[in-house]
Parts: sequence; C-alpha cells; structure tokens
Amino acid sequence: MNRKIRMYFILNKTIKFYPDTNELAIINEQDNSIVLSKPASRLLLTLINHLNVVVTRDYLLKTVWEDYGYTPSNNNLYMAISELRKSFSSLNGGESILVTVPKVGLRLEALVDALEKGGNAEEKKETRTETEIEPLAEEKPGEEEEKKISSIYRLKSNTGVKVKISLALILSSLAIFLFNLEENVPIKIL
Repeated sequence: MNRKIRMYFILNKTIKFYPDTNELAIINEQDNSIVLSKPASRLLLTLINHLNVVVTRDYLLKTVWEDYGYTPSNNNLYMAISELRKSFSSLNGGESILVTVPKVGLRLEALVDALEKGGNAEEKKETRTETEIEPLAEEKPGEEEEKKISSIYRLKSNTGVKVKISLALILSSLAIFLFNLEENVPIKIL
C-alpha cells in the first residue's frame, strides 16, 4: 500500500505549519488557524529548509516566485514577509522569529520540529527532530552568496569603526579650535 506521507512543522513549540494546506495553527487550538497565501507558505518552507541561515533576497525571489513561473519583485517579497509576521503575531508566536538582515536577506530564528503524519489516525507515525533541520543540498545558498554576506558584514563593521574614529577626530579638532579661539579674542569690559 502506497500512502502519501505528509510533513508538518512545529515552530518554537507553539505553532504548527502545514505546508500542504498552507495553514498555521496554534498547537491544541485547531480552531485558531490562519491560511497563508501560497507565496507566503513557500517562503516559510524555504526559510525552514535554511533554518538560522541568512537567505539572500535574490535566492528567495528565485525559489519562491521565479521557479513557480511568477514574476519576482521586491514588493512581492515584502508583502509575503509582512503576511508571515502578521500571522505569527496574531497567533501569539511573535513576529521576531523572522529576522531581516538589511540589504542582504532574511533568516528564520526558531526551534523547529519536523514531523511526519500518515493518512489516518491509526497509522499516525511521528518522528521528532529536536535539532535544526538540515537544508537540502541543492537549496543551500551558494558559497559565493555566503562570501558576499560575510564581506558585507565585514564592510559594515569596518565602516562603523572608521566613522567613529573620524567623528572623534572632528570633535577633538573642533574643541581645540574653540579653545584657541577663546584665548585670542579680546574681552571688552563695558
């Protein structure tokens, strides 16, 4: 007998995600559920497959829209992210598990359990993984993308140090100038 195995995920031990029905629900409260749009569901599934890894915007646009024959756009991505955050928030899951890395991409920071469920209740078989889900080999962001992300972080941190040093030099030069100016200005007594 060939039965279809359905996967579902539990995020932070509070929210169930059923990719086959695009549904998010609070555990033990099936009445309190939200049906996601297909792009938002594909986005969440992609982020689950790359758990705790920054996934670039370009990669998300390709795998969530372009690979399904849709025209990708940043606006579509922002709308799907917003939909996920609002859904998590309304289910009391907190939208903070979706972390935006400015000018790079998005990261899902959550404890995720992956479970398998058979067709009927008697055949229910669950396998629980307490550790992170390992991204699929063909879906991992490429080595080149990871180097790009790493170099952006280095550039940002170096830029911050340079700005702080420049600001300190400017302020100390201004203080010295004002001190010297004060000594050279004659004071008139009226």
